[in-house]
Amino acid sequence: MTTPALSLAEQSLQRITQAIIALQQGRSNAHGSFTLATSPATSTVVDAPNCAEDSTVLITPTTANAANIQRTSDLFVTAGTKQFTVTHGATANSDCTFSYAIQG
Repeated sequence: MTTPALSLAEQSLQRITQAIIALQQGRSNAHGSFTLATSPATSTVVDAPNCAEDSTVLITPTTANAANIQRTSDLFVTAGTKQFTVTHGATANSDCTFSYAIQG
């Protein structure tokens, strides 16, 4: 779930309040999903506008093949500016899909 997009010039107290309530309910705009690049690739770059070099990126497999590669491969995430990179073992499976959440 996402929160309402606001700008620094937002003047509507109703929109500001809705955004605060959404944050209190655990919603965030720093989440999404991605699919690992297939073999011979061993890394996947994910565009993530809310990511920064000091962010923590949490990933969760959403398919059986993604869970299998997470279980059997060295899989790690490196956060960067507006993106993160997932380093992984090569896979021929095109459905290694993960969801992610970014903190910080």
